[in-house]
Amino acid sequence: MEDKRRYLVPILLSTGEILKFLSRYQHRKSTLSEISQALGISKSTCFRILRTLEEMKYVTYDKETKRFSLGSYLAVLGSRAMEQIDYLALGRETLREMSRQTGLSCVIVQRITENRLAYIAKEDGESHRLTIAVGNQFPITQVFFGKLYLAYETPENRERILADGLPRMTPLTITDVEQYKEELRKVRKLGYATSKEEYIEGIKAVAAPVFDSDGKILMLIGCIGIAAHLPDGKLTEYGELVKRHADELTARLNGAIPPYEEIR
Repeated sequence: MEDKRRYLVPILLSTGEILKFLSRYQHRKSTLSEISQALGISKSTCFRILRTLEEMKYVTYDKETKRFSLGSYLAVLGSRAMEQIDYLALGRETLREMSRQTGLSCVIVQRITENRLAYIAKEDGESHRLTIAVGNQFPITQVFFGKLYLAYETPENRERILADGLPRMTPLTITDVEQYKEELRKVRKLGYATSKEEYIEGIKAVAAPVFDSDGKILMLIGCIGIAAHLPDGKLTEYGELVKRHADELTARLNGAIPPYEEIR
């Protein structure tokens, strides 16, 4: 790791951290001081980076509020990246088919750091439209998608992440770590995860993993809907459907589904 870091450019690392910081919903409009303090970057360096990004239209600056936010040209880059990354193009095809079959809003989720996930793509459902912001990030233990990543995580990493505990998001959230691990065992056996209002009241969801050639999770595909329209039997039906799509997508990408492993 130290050898790899020798070739990294510090100013570019700081630039990337600033863009990621502004991409988070709660920081989407931030002052220079807020960005500098949160990231531990000196105010002068932070200012020069932000002014350069503003010139490139990667960020915008509101003179009245003195706050920075992401710029319009990033939408162009994101759209072109989506077109050029083969697995995301195939993933979007799958989302459209899943949305057609279920009428639900369907999403692609990826892990962007060890402890954070983000919406990468979405397809609105015809029957039940929900507000889902592509790029929105969330801690791995504060959303049901995290169950899938943690179910396939190494025991050491899983224990380290769960050592901080499980925050209560709704009255139905599982906060006991051993009970949560039992949920992870179910995920490994079923090949998909569900949420029954555990993280957002009134919302149910289901998702399954797509694997790369090394048997690591490349992305998650899932469906999200209003709880009143998704009885448990229907949620199970959609869980099997999403898993079939995920397995087919894994095969199309020459991925490898890892063998079953008991979670201890």
